[in-house]
Parts: sequence; C-alpha cells; structure tokens
Amino acid sequence: MFIPMRLLFLVVCALPLAKAQDLSSQLTGKTVQLRAVVGDGLYVNVRDGRELWLSRKSSCLANFEKNTTFKITPGLVGYGVSFESVLQPGHFLHNTRGDLRMTRDQKNYRFHAAASFVPRQATTHANGFTFESVSEPDHFVQHRQFRMVIRTVGAQDAIFNTWYLDHAEATPFGSEQQIAGAVVSQPDVVRLSANGQNNGRLIAVAKHDSGFATYYESLDDGASWERFSTTQQATDANLFEVPQTVGFLYAGSLLSATVVRDTSGPGPATSAIRINLSGNLAQSWQYHSVPVQQVPGLIADPALMVDGNGELALFYTRAEGSARVLVRQSATDGFTWGAPQTVVQLGALGKFSIVQAAADRYVMAYETCDSDCAVFLRTSSNGRDWGPVDTTGTKPSAQTGRFFAGAPVLSRISAETSNSLSFPNPGAALILSGANLRETDGSASDQNGRVFFINPAGSDQWLEMKAPILSLNSATSGNSLATPSTFVPTLEGDRVHQVTVRNGRVLTAPTFFDNPVHSGNLILRDPGSNRTLAWSSGQLVLSSETLGSKWHLNNLGNGEYHLANTGTNRLLKYNNDGSLELADPAFSECERWNPRLNANGTATFTAVVGGQVLTVDGVSEFALQPTSGHTFMNAAYNMISVADGRLISRAPCEAIAGEQPTLETEDAAGCNTWFLRQGDDGFFFIHGSFSAGPLTVVDCESDGPCAADDNAPLAFSAGPETERQQWAVEQQPNGSVRLINRFSGKDLVAGGCSDSGSNVLVQKQRGDDPCHFWYLNLRL
Repeated sequence: MFIPMRLLFLVVCALPLAKAQDLSSQLTGKTVQLRAVVGDGLYVNVRDGRELWLSRKSSCLANFEKNTTFKITPGLVGYGVSFESVLQPGHFLHNTRGDLRMTRDQKNYRFHAAASFVPRQATTHANGFTFESVSEPDHFVQHRQFRMVIRTVGAQDAIFNTWYLDHAEATPFGSEQQIAGAVVSQPDVVRLSANGQNNGRLIAVAKHDSGFATYYESLDDGASWERFSTTQQATDANLFEVPQTVGFLYAGSLLSATVVRDTSGPGPATSAIRINLSGNLAQSWQYHSVPVQQVPGLIADPALMVDGNGELALFYTRAEGSARVLVRQSATDGFTWGAPQTVVQLGALGKFSIVQAAADRYVMAYETCDSDCAVFLRTSSNGRDWGPVDTTGTKPSAQTGRFFAGAPVLSRISAETSNSLSFPNPGAALILSGANLRETDGSASDQNGRVFFINPAGSDQWLEMKAPILSLNSATSGNSLATPSTFVPTLEGDRVHQVTVRNGRVLTAPTFFDNPVHSGNLILRDPGSNRTLAWSSGQLVLSSETLGSKWHLNNLGNGEYHLANTGTNRLLKYNNDGSLELADPAFSECERWNPRLNANGTATFTAVVGGQVLTVDGVSEFALQPTSGHTFMNAAYNMISVADGRLISRAPCEAIAGEQPTLETEDAAGCNTWFLRQGDDGFFFIHGSFSAGPLTVVDCESDGPCAADDNAPLAFSAGPETERQQWAVEQQPNGSVRLINRFSGKDLVAGGCSDSGSNVLVQKQRGDDPCHFWYLNLRL
C-alpha cells in the first residue's frame, strides 16, 4: 500500500507529541517543587517575586517553601503544561527572551505560548523530566550558574535541563481560601474513614441563604474544593459517616439530620427531625427515618453518633416547659428509634457538640445562658449515661484563664496526630471553639475569633492556640460574635484544617498546632528561678532585671514566629555557626523560630534553620507572660477596615506617583500587602509591595482640601520623606489600630465615613466611627 510521504511524516511526528500529551495529563494537577538533578538539594526559587534562581533549603531565604512551590496546570496555550505559583496565583513560569521568570498571566496567545512547556521523561535520570519551551522549540528549562534560563541543549549540557518533581503542599500554610459563599449556617466537614479507597476524602456541607444545603469535596487534602451536589430546603447542614455496621445500616454510609418545621396548621408550629441517607458519598440522598414526629415547640441542633453499645444515637434540644432539655434517642438496628431520654436539663441550655474521644470516653460541650452563656463539659463512658441531668458540668479554660461562651464546637484529633505534638501522654486530643472568647473576669477578649483550645490526651488542661482564620463577622469590637470552627486533621497529621464562616463565606485554612497566641509584648520567664530571658552585653542571659527582657512574638501563620526584642526592635537570629545575635529585620529563615507548647503551659523554641533549641543556662522551657503595650514590627501586613472588612488595595498592581489606593474586597484583583517601616522617632512609613514610594497625605490641588484638612486624599509619593508620609500606630483594646498622620494629627479613614466616595482613603478629624479603625494582619 502506498502512503504519501507527507502523511507519513505527520504520523511519525505526531507520536512523540501524543506521548508528551499523555505525560502532561499525568502531571496536571500536581503541586511540586522543581529539584535539579545536579547539586545537593537545589530547588527553583522565586526571588523578589519575579526572578528565578536555584537555592538550597538550608539557605536563609524568606518564604522558601512557598517561593519554590508550583501547581502544574494544563498548558495555557492548549497543550503541554504550565507552572503556576502557589504563593502568587495567576503568575506563571514564563520564557522572557531566554530568561525564565515569574510573570502575571497577560491573557494573550504570545504569553500563553511562552508560559507553556512540553514535558518529556528524561533519558539520563530515572524519574527525571525535561521541559521544552512551546514558544522556542528545542529550547529547554535549565540552569546556568544558578540562574534559570531557556536554552538549547548539547550533549554535555543534558544534566542542566533535567528535573525531579518533588511533591509539595498545595496550599501555603495559614493562607485561607473560600469554599462557598452566601451561607447562613456553620458548615460541617468530615474526612472519610470507613469508605475503603475513598478514605481521606474531605466532604463539607453548608446551608445557603436560599435554604438549600450544598456539598463540596476535596480530593487533595483541602488544597482545592469542588461543589458536587445540593439538597432542597435544608433546615440544618450536618454530616455523619457511620463508622461501623449498625444493624441494617452499612459502615461508610453518610447520614444528615434536619429539623422540619410545620407552620401551616391553625395551632402552634410543630417540629420534626428527618434523617436522610447517602450511599454514594453525598452525590444523592434518600429518606432514612423520622425519629421525632411533629411535636409542639422548637427542636434544634440534631447530631448523630454511634455509642459504646454499637447503637445509632441521635441528640437534639427541645423546649420542655420554661426550660430546654438535651434529649437522646437510639436505634439498635440503625432504623427503628426508641423512646427519648433526657440527658441534660438546665434552665437556659443552648447549643451543644458531642465527640467520641476514645473507645470508652465521650465528651459533650454545651452552653448554658443563665448568666454569660459559658461553655461547660461532661463526659460519658458509653455515650448513653451522662450523669445527673441537672449537673452544670465543668468549665474548660485555657492556660491564659480565658474561656468560651456560646455555640461550642468540639473536634477530635486522632491519636496519630496528637502524638506528633510531643504531648506526654498518647491518645486522641480534642479541639474546642466557640462564639465568644472571654477573659477570666468574664469581659470580652480582644483575641475573640482568633484562637482555639486544644486538650491533650490524658490531661485536664486546655492550651490556647492561634487560629489561621479570623472568624469575626464584620467585627467592630471584642463583643462581636465569632463563628465557631470545625477542625479536621491533615492527612500527614502534623496540622489541622480550620473550617469556618466569616461574613457569609465558608473559609478554610491549615495550621500547625504549636501556635502560642500571646500577641504584643511578652516576658519569657524561667519557672524554676523566676529569672527572665534578656539581651545584655551582646548575648542572651537569664536576668532578674527587666531591662532588655521584653520580647514581641510575631506569628507568621505557619507554626513559625519572629522573636523581637522590644528595646532594640531587632529580631533574634540563629546563625549557621550556631551563634545567636539580634539583627535588623531581613525576614530570612534564620530569624524564624518554631515554638512548641508543653503540657505544663511553658514553651520551647527551636530555630527553623539548624534545629537548635533555644537554651540559656540550661533552661529551654519558658513561661510566656504577657506584658502591657504592643509593638508592630517592620513587616508586611493586610490593612483591613473594621467597618466593612475591605482591604486597602491597589489595582492594577502598580503605583504611579500621585495616584491613590482604594478599598477593595478580599476577592478583588490587585495588591493589598503593605510594608510598615518604623523610623528612628517611632513613626511609621507605609509602603506598597509594588512601590518604594510611601503613602502620603496629598497637599492642596486646585480647590481641593489641603494636607491639614478633613477629606484630604491619600496617594503614593516618590519625593523626599516628610511628616505627611509618617503615621502613628495607636493600639485599641479590641486588637484594631488607629493610624494618625504626623503632619495633620488626623485619622486615616475608610471611604464609607468620608465625603469623597465609598472606596477611597482620606484623613478626617479623630472619631470613634468603625471606619477610623483598622486590623493589621501580618503577612508572610
């Protein structure tokens, strides 16, 4: 048979491309670090947000893990693959005239071709890959003298264009992402553990303002979420995975209990509880049972579990006279429900939460609002018997003395995860969150919405931890309610995912456990000698003097902290030779410390680089004692309006002298990271991440206000530093700040309070309206 030469050529040339496309499909969706096959642990690293170099993990480079992590996407040009920055979504590795750079997607064919690469299996190294540029065929991603370039490859250069793809985290530690919007209830989330090959999958449910409950799943340990099903007119949004076969109910089945209200009759409204069943991982739902028929009054908060007798148990609250009672019903066969049994009967009983902590230990948390709606606990050995119904229980409080009030949520952390925390006793740990955090005296805490409690196995103590997500809803004071959070361990077990709602949006983020929450100034005290950690005569000492003994602990959101000496405003730095020094902030890995809370409430600090435990005179465990005052470091922050949660931003992400920043939502495109730089006299300059020019009050232009007047606008200035560019940071009791211009003495104000428009920044006379105040959230 005769085959035209042109057709034969096309067929032969198509074979390698087809293979490359198969490989592209295999790689797409992975989150990786590109490691050179030569050298000792050299990774492609983004420096200054743009240039690409090879760097070792042990080097003191800021944000190393995030700057070396990329998500492989389908090739922007339509085939091959592209590498998207995890730290800077929407930015891709890009062939820029022979240099490899990190560049924002320009949304055109030329850019897409230059940001797409054809992957091939390396012939010189097992498990290695090469990446050919689509825009320059026969040119490959490679390194030359540690710099990333696109070059042709000779025989002697093959090793410079071959790469290993190391698995990496898809989500930067502590960075929040949105699962859903327009929700009106606390979401619920489960990690499947009784579904065979589907174990590990995360499924979340949230009730929307339309009344529907929508389900979301994550197949990559919370890195991304997809909406996949909806149920109609749900009153509650909860999930329960049946851990073992109960009668005719199979292990791995998903159940959801909802309250059904009937107001159609002439008499008082009635309530019932309906349970739905899913045998296909929440893809669809069917009727299971109605354990509670229509009864008068309000029924609320149904929750399911399997008790120590292997029975399916349902808990809920209902009105009984002037009181509310917590009731339990059970089904031995998984379907047929027995009579209700009163578990708790208190005058002002509210919301509750139940978890199984161990085979013979069940824990219940509930609020009782006789006075301050404080949360109390009680336990059971079998999930059926909970002690006298009118017993108040015990009130959990953290090592700080704080306690939760209102809407408790308990989460169980597996024994494997708990044991990784180096707590002294093996076994599962518990996490507690609530709607309101109170100080010891019952007053509102300025840490509300910012913390959770963890209870190590075998301990009566609750330790206070830093939450990665601020869960306050348009907070204007410490009295604002937070949405309680659910916590689920990550697959690797060294972190947890927080899932919560803020302003109608379901948010999630991972966090390490070892996050002491004390903010502001601290004294690190040796419990044995009562001496404090201090910097004196160029070294760390334990001292009975207060001079040099105050430190500022800055949480970086990933289990790592800066330790800043407040007397010098310098960071404690661990050098590669093992020495310690106080250094001007360079925000390198050498200045980062990983604190671990011990079961006795003390903390141990380990250098991120080198792994050295901070030890002075044989002491390595320090009590963290908060002191008065607050220090803001020279660092990067989001500046969030207390009034409406919008951020000071600049879109597009560039600054021209004389142009103004704006107020934008978190979802708006643009730049919303700002650097605070403190001058020698204590005032701060505010720089955008995209410009060296500080924010300044604009002086008179035509008939506009002058720099000393109300409503004078803010703009970027490239000129010499003046008092119009300097700001005092005045700490408020609720954790927010007032920003006061040094020249005019007036407040930096969000546009909603000004006469100049809703999304602009101006200055105004000192006032107490919420838009005079800002939250400064530290960025990595």
